[in-house]
Amino acid sequence: STTAAATTSVHVTTNPAEAGAMAFPFNYANLPRLVDIFPNSASEFGGTVIKVHGTDFTNSPELSCQFVSASGVSVINATYVSDETVECSTPQHVPGAVTVAVSNNGQDFSRHALELTYYPHMTLDRISPAHGPVTGGSEVTLTGANFRFSSSQSCTFGSLRVAASFVSTTKVVCMSPPSLGRKGGPVTVGFSANDRDLTPDVIEFKYAPIVSAMSATPVRGPLTGMTKVAVSGANFLNTSNLVCRFGDLVVAARFVS
Repeated sequence: STTAAATTSVHVTTNPAEAGAMAFPFNYANLPRLVDIFPNSASEFGGTVIKVHGTDFTNSPELSCQFVSASGVSVINATYVSDETVECSTPQHVPGAVTVAVSNNGQDFSRHALELTYYPHMTLDRISPAHGPVTGGSEVTLTGANFRFSSSQSCTFGSLRVAASFVSTTKVVCMSPPSLGRKGGPVTVGFSANDRDLTPDVIEFKYAPIVSAMSATPVRGPLTGMTKVAVSGANFLNTSNLVCRFGDLVVAARFVS
């Protein structure tokens, strides 16, 4: 053994007094030192790509991550990014905490391990409203199961990612971003609790052209209300959320065309 990184030779011989015919290089190196992990949570289904940050990582074929829990140990091949970063794909695991360590040679792992928390599978059941203007700004509520709060939670609208507000384990709220190119049409919406893993359920949000109201008939009515008003314009949608606004008052509307 040695106390500093170094390269030496390994000889094999049946006589300690004689050097072996062949010599093999052997490299002494520091054990990896871990600093943090992102994300620090992952789906129980596995497949989350995590970044482990630290020092003394080596670009070797044996570079690996170790996941340790009360139920066992899993060792997964790691991808070298730099001397300070490696990436690993998490294995499947029941919800709960595991520790993560890194090895440069597949045998000797970092003495300091980091904690990773597996969370239950999240499901997405409903979106409301299911449509909004291409300019964005719609407050969208997603309902489902097993949502969890985190500092890196987000919603995705197609390829666009926006911040999400956690309400409960069954509800989150996010604001729709402007559509790409201000184009109308459907996009797939998802929720992520770790900025990596998205809910697998396919739920759509439809971007629609901006509604324009051009005229109303009649233009006056009694203080008691109940006057039926016909509004003409463009880009109306036949939805259960169709409403008219009279000053600060909002009333249900009936789609005609």
